[in-house]
Amino acid sequence: MAERYLYLASVGFAIAVASSIRWAGRNWTRVAAAGIAVWMIWGIWRLVSRLNDWCNPILLYRHSLEAMPNSPTLPLDLTSVLVDSAVAAEHSRDNEKAESQFQQAILLAPKEIGPYNDLAIMLFREGRQAEAISYFHKAVELKPLDPNPYFNLAYLYQQSGRDDLALPLYRKVLQIEPNDSATLEQMRGSVDCSRET
Repeated sequence: MAERYLYLASVGFAIAVASSIRWAGRNWTRVAAAGIAVWMIWGIWRLVSRLNDWCNPILLYRHSLEAMPNSPTLPLDLTSVLVDSAVAAEHSRDNEKAESQFQQAILLAPKEIGPYNDLAIMLFREGRQAEAISYFHKAVELKPLDPNPYFNLAYLYQQSGRDDLALPLYRKVLQIEPNDSATLEQMRGSVDCSRET
């Protein structure tokens, strides 16, 4: 993160140092010139390495987090980038990479339900229902007032032929969001809602 403060200011700083050396006299010129050369080489190396980071958001946030481990926002930013990357990997059918990145996101932000929910959806699509159920349950445990994990878990049960387990979860979604059209649609598909109150 130092580039925010050093790169642009470096030009002015270099001019000030060069002017000071010239003013101080010839004795300091060689020592100062060597110091400035080393400093410039380091600056170029640092710029090139950070440009590489800027080409890869995951590296950018990881290196930034290493530099600022107490940042309250960087772990969440990195989590978001990992989830986006995992979803892209899943779409390109690289489920191993996707699962790995979802797991990394969970480790970075264990109280955020998004990575749990998204990983569970991917596992469900792969036919790994038991694992998907455990991740949906974790999401429900973390945010009991969020209807999405309940809905997804109910949908999973419904697709597995377990309407008896799906229906109470759909009802829970409707307690949280009474007019949720997707839930009402799914309930109609699993049971005759005309008898439900």
